[in-house]
Amino acid sequence: MDTGVGIKGTDTPGFAGMPGRNSLGCLNGLKAGFADLAKEPVVAITTVFIVCGMLLFIVYPIAMVLIKSLYPDGVFTLSDYSQFFSGGFHLRCFFNSVLLACIATPITTFLAFAFAFMARKGPRPLRTFFRLNAILPFVTPPFVFALALIILGGRNGIISKFFGIEMSLFGWPGVIIAQVLHFIPLAFIMIDSVMASLNPNLDEAAASLGGSQLRTLGTVTVPLCLPGILKAGLMVFILSLADFGNPSLIGGGVPFLATESYLLVIGQNDLGMASVYSVMLLVPSLVLYYLHRYVVHEDKFKTIGGAPMAREEHPVHPLVKVPMLIICIVTSLAILTIFAVIIGGAFTRIIGINNTFTLAHFSVASSIFALKNSIETSFYSSVIGTVAGTILAFILVRKTVPGKMLLEFISLSGFAVPGTIIGIGFIIAFNNPPLALVGTMSIIVLSMIVRTLAVSVEAGMAKLYQIDKSIEEASHNLGAGSVRTFMKVVLPLMFTAFFGGMVYSFIYSMNTLSAVIFVAAPRYNLAPLAIFQLANEGRIGQACALSLFLILSVFLSLGILKAVTRCLGFKNV
Repeated sequence: MDTGVGIKGTDTPGFAGMPGRNSLGCLNGLKAGFADLAKEPVVAITTVFIVCGMLLFIVYPIAMVLIKSLYPDGVFTLSDYSQFFSGGFHLRCFFNSVLLACIATPITTFLAFAFAFMARKGPRPLRTFFRLNAILPFVTPPFVFALALIILGGRNGIISKFFGIEMSLFGWPGVIIAQVLHFIPLAFIMIDSVMASLNPNLDEAAASLGGSQLRTLGTVTVPLCLPGILKAGLMVFILSLADFGNPSLIGGGVPFLATESYLLVIGQNDLGMASVYSVMLLVPSLVLYYLHRYVVHEDKFKTIGGAPMAREEHPVHPLVKVPMLIICIVTSLAILTIFAVIIGGAFTRIIGINNTFTLAHFSVASSIFALKNSIETSFYSSVIGTVAGTILAFILVRKTVPGKMLLEFISLSGFAVPGTIIGIGFIIAFNNPPLALVGTMSIIVLSMIVRTLAVSVEAGMAKLYQIDKSIEEASHNLGAGSVRTFMKVVLPLMFTAFFGGMVYSFIYSMNTLSAVIFVAAPRYNLAPLAIFQLANEGRIGQACALSLFLILSVFLSLGILKAVTRCLGFKNV
């Protein structure tokens, strides 16, 4: 079972009819693939169109970053790499970024596992509470936690002022806390999906063999959840490594690769060294991705015979329940406190200093303009990206297409590589004719699509593997072609995956910062960028107000989207 975003191990189909792994077999597979495509012109044209799009907007920008790092002025040189590895500031940025990801990843993954465990086996009155708190940070911009921590634990923050405690969360403490709280939802979704597929009777079998709950947790539950845990850790590591907003706001001067890359591009126009920084962001991500893809084999963690319901749910042992309850409650209170601070900051003149009620922070016309741009670009990217991803998933699973594994890998690359690389790559690749897209809304939408395409592809493929192909064969036997079968039979059956991919893409695009901060022109300013700018300028009240507007807009948009789908007859979304 696929548990999240990532390449499926042995489930990924190869070339149809390939007799072996020798060159003759590969050649025969290619010939068969092209011959089958020639029989369906619409499928062939669609495949070519999508492949060209991925090559142009995923492979080309990433390749341009690598080329720019070696040819900064159009001439081959390793001077920037030599300068980077000479020591000092550049290596310190690399070490800090990797260290931050290494600290945030295990903490986030552990907290996500605790939330998933308590949401399924904890006290019934608290299960929904834990689930909502684990998901809640997903609808917020990535740096809202840093903004709230500045209000709480800044040099003149609420904690210092009201409790008389000399403290400051600027620097490592604040960055780690902000990263962990923000990335809990991603890890929770992946781990929870695996935990939902576990056979509850395995716990009964372990108990009947004399195993304690602690032993069962360590030898049955955790090992079977390992694919989701590792996949969650991989995604958290990549996103934490390249996160821009939190380190910029609350880093306290600690240098990181992502923040310094932005300064190199915006402040010094040094695309050569910025490309080197991007390559160094890519290296640890690729190493971990390779280990996950080729070393961890998910087929070793499958249970037998599906997941029948256990006859009776056994209470969790106090030695397991109490520590996890404490961890989840404390983390939930921290998340709720963050949201309370943002709401308080939006409705007071200067929260913690002048708590007079005011609505003045909501009367900024530029903020409403930025919010409108965010909704518009996110809508375009989510619709286009989800449609393209769903069609690509159908082609990869149901059609004989040459190079399926390569196409799936390319579709995942936009999500797997740090957003900083996508942003810098788009600047280098599309700054000159014939595709001079820098400064337009198109480049913003395209960067968002590249970052979220993998979700729709993986969700669509996972759903298609659950749909019996005989249903489509029956449609073909009745005279329907591939396009009609896809529109009338397949798409309705996989609409839940389509809807899930669209929701994720929309929310992610509404809150994204790391890639779009490089490509968004002032006339197409986005809400996350405006919040970031307001916070940097010390206009905390306006930043909180726009953050609240953004969060409410996400909820309202999702409500409208859900209502529309229900009106169309899709009730189970």
